[in-house]
Amino acid sequence: MGFSDSDIISLYLEELYWLTSSIKTNTEKIFQDAKVPEKGYVIQVNPEIHSLIKSVIDEAAQLKNMLMPRERIGGESEEERRFRKERGALLTSLFNSIDVYEILRDDVRNAMEHFDERLDRLSFTVRKNKWKKDQFIAYNLVISDRTVYSKFPNPIRIYVSTEKKFYLFGLVLDLGKIRDESGKMLEILNKDPRKNKNLDPDGLLLRIPKQTKP
Repeated sequence: MGFSDSDIISLYLEELYWLTSSIKTNTEKIFQDAKVPEKGYVIQVNPEIHSLIKSVIDEAAQLKNMLMPRERIGGESEEERRFRKERGALLTSLFNSIDVYEILRDDVRNAMEHFDERLDRLSFTVRKNKWKKDQFIAYNLVISDRTVYSKFPNPIRIYVSTEKKFYLFGLVLDLGKIRDESGKMLEILNKDPRKNKNLDPDGLLLRIPKQTKP
């Protein structure tokens, strides 16, 4: 018996829907809270927006785990491993018709998880005086666009509203693409007959039929 025969496949679809819906909702809240002014520019310290960005990154990591499970988990049987691989392949196939590259990226997530190590490298560079000229470092800032600075600062964490992009050290995450990709994923999930027809993230109480031996 494989994943396609699972009695609780609808739960996997509901989890995908919950994660994807939350990603879309949080990205749209980021765009709303970090509005671009009609005139002038904005520079603000905004940990709340960066907390929302972290939530999006964490949820995207959970989404990737659903679609692309690890090759092997310690202590699992070969049958369990095959089940996980089949689960990942089947769930991933739901989205073969769309681009989900940005939402499944893990380099920014990894940098976030190892933030202390990245900070150590930066600190070491500063300590060794390897910068030839004065430099600025941006931490937990939100700016309306890059032109607010004559030279873009070294980003520890900075969000640029006009671009809808998040800068973390040397990496750039396009939240606009993530919002669009999550929206397309939701459309696909809503059309799947195995998913509950409620258009909002749902909760379920499933009855599992009594198992009879053949």
